[in-house]
Amino acid sequence: MKGKVAHKIPLSRQALDILKGLPPRFLGKFVFSHPSGRNPISDYHLMKKALDELSGVTGWTLHDVRRTVASGLGSLEISPEIIERVLAHTQPKLHATYNRFDCEAEKGAALQKWADHVSEIIV
Repeated sequence: MKGKVAHKIPLSRQALDILKGLPPRFLGKFVFSHPSGRNPISDYHLMKKALDELSGVTGWTLHDVRRTVASGLGSLEISPEIIERVLAHTQPKLHATYNRFDCEAEKGAALQKWADHVSEIIV
């Protein structure tokens, strides 16, 4: 995270199933880690390059994924506030000062709705 503040995101059932299917050597403290497994991933450009090569799809950015998820959540009638929380956008100072609720359940419900939507598309 840019601001060095932890951002907790509940995982969908589909994401958890993928993680459960990984060999134990891929599971550690971080879901996405440096090859050593001891530190969180930091070389996103290398991950993206590998995805481009594996998928054969180029000409996209990691922000395109964020934009697609945000737009998709909006199309599924998720509130803009929850979308902003999922994306870890900073809240306006007044809002952040008085509303300390983390919306974890709401973020989880939104991301489950998104995962279900994506599952319908790719099946």
